[in-house]
Parts: sequence; C-alpha cells; structure tokens
Amino acid sequence: AEAHRALGRAYRQKGWIFDARGAFERAIEIRPDLVDEHLDLASIGLELGATQIAEAATDAALRIEPDNARGLVYKGMVFARRNELPAALASIRKGLAVSPEMAEGHLALGNVYRLQGQTEQAAIAYRKAVAIEPGLAEAYVALGALAIDEGRPDEALQSFQAAVAANARHVLARVSLARLFASQGKFDDAITTLEAIPQGRVP
Repeated sequence: AEAHRALGRAYRQKGWIFDARGAFERAIEIRPDLVDEHLDLASIGLELGATQIAEAATDAALRIEPDNARGLVYKGMVFARRNELPAALASIRKGLAVSPEMAEGHLALGNVYRLQGQTEQAAIAYRKAVAIEPGLAEAYVALGALAIDEGRPDEALQSFQAAVAANARHVLARVSLARLFASQGKFDDAITTLEAIPQGRVP
C-alpha cells in the first residue's frame, strides 16, 4: 500500500489526477483503513465533478475518523454540490472548528457563502484562505470572480494575476485572466495568457 500511496501523491503533485486516482484506489484496496487516501480520492472526485465518488470516499474516511477536519469539509462540499447549503455550512464549520487554519476549509466556506449570495462573507473567507496559504490559487480566482460579479474589474485583475503568480500551471487562473483581458479588448494579452497554459497530460 505504501508504494501506491507514494505513487498517487507523486501523480497528484504533477497534476495527473487520473493516474493518481488509480494509485489511491489500489492503496485502499490493500489497506481500507487509509483515511488520507480515501480523502485524496474524494478530492479528485470533487475536482472531476464526480460527486458520488467524492461522497463515497468521504463517508469511508469519516467512518474511520468521524472528526477528521478534511473529511468534514469535503462532506460539506458534497452537500454544496447538491445545493443542500445549510448542511454544507454546518459540516464545513464543524471541520474548521477542528482545524481553524485549514485554508481549503475557508475556501469551501467562501464558496457556500457565495452560493447563498453572501458576497461580503464569501470575500472574508477567501481572504482568510490566502492569508493561511498564499499559494492557494483557487482562492484568488474566487476573489476575482466576486470582483467581476460586483463590477470591479481592476480588483479582479489583481486577483487573477495573484492566482497565476501563486500557481503558474493553474488553468482556471489563466483562463479567467484571459477572459478579463478579452472583455477589455486586450486580445494580445488574452492570447499570450492562454498560450502560457502548460501542454501535455490532462490534469
């Protein structure tokens, strides 16, 4: 199991999530009690939009470790995918109560607030996420999207550029930045931003 765990993490770091998924699944077949690998699999399910995979993996982890902060946050994310927002908030807040400095949890909290139309609360949560983990590109992208929604393109530009600076390989960060450039008629900048997206395997 250890070899498959290490391989899965190496694949994940490279962004090769389908390979990572296979490695984590193999590790779990050998050792069903591996909480982190269940949650790594859940993370991949959430990234792929495969809610059933994410829920099954999260539930497996929480059966082993009911107060696992990451598991509680992922469970909240599953609830949010189903538009069960009160349950989502409750689960994410429970996870953050266990681990207050979990940047991923604050990002998830912000996303639920945004779904509820609580944009100020969402922005606070996103800023908390990047304060904890400055390399969390997803939170900068979320801040930029909020700024776009509220008609603040200059602030959106800063957020999207911060996302690219945090993770130059982050596709959504570059696409979001390119869309903003295009909306402003800066087509050369948009094309240059898109051309910088790394080629190769699908992450």
